[in-house]
Amino acid sequence: MRRLLTCFVLAGCTAGSGSLPQDAAIAEADWVEVELATGAVTAVAEPDARALVQPRWRSSHALFRRIPAGGFAGNGALLPGGGESEDAASVASDGRSFLAICELTTAQWAALTGSGGGNQQPLGGIPAEDVALVLAGTCLTHLRLDLPDAGLWSVACNGGRSTLFSWGDGLAEDAASSNAVHHPRSGLAPSGPSTVGSLLPNGLGLFDLHGNVWEMVRSGNGYEARGGAWDSPVLHCRTANRVELPGDLAVPNVGVRLALRP
Repeated sequence: MRRLLTCFVLAGCTAGSGSLPQDAAIAEADWVEVELATGAVTAVAEPDARALVQPRWRSSHALFRRIPAGGFAGNGALLPGGGESEDAASVASDGRSFLAICELTTAQWAALTGSGGGNQQPLGGIPAEDVALVLAGTCLTHLRLDLPDAGLWSVACNGGRSTLFSWGDGLAEDAASSNAVHHPRSGLAPSGPSTVGSLLPNGLGLFDLHGNVWEMVRSGNGYEARGGAWDSPVLHCRTANRVELPGDLAVPNVGVRLALRP
């Protein structure tokens, strides 16, 4: 597989469409769509709640939201012993990058790599180094595909709010079950991830940042996983929680959320 993925990198990419009006529209857009098979990037109007669940944004295309500039810091005071080290850390987004509204599906990965097939379940079990290699060699008409860093991911998750979760600090199951596919304290536990976008979006229109599958992010020269998964208790799904992720390790419940950068 490593040899196959290398061909993406060797291809090389160029930025910009050559059309000044189109380039300006992308630069000013808050929402953009990427056709994964061709790399075409198009600015789109802000979608309403019904439009957010269009099937093509979980299969052949991906919809991205610009993440506003801002910061995030964990709320460790609400946790036993003041929380973990990550709960005291501050991270930030510069306002120039976008994040996909959904976790990458197996159908989107197939469209991106030209392998065919797939469905609307989240992709899992691909090492972060292999994902990064594919993204580095994927040519778009504007911007570039990448994995998010902790600042972009965290601000996108909470919209800049310093709370444990995008919905606030509450650990009540009724709030958690509407926003995160996770392992509840009581009741029926999920046996695997759900179709992406099955629950409510957060305030920025993004789905499943808490639960469903962990999401790989860049951390310095390595990677970490954020957000928890379907088999995680809700506290492990909090925004600040992070787990070190070896780049060459394939983990079934670790997935991908694409970022777009200048």
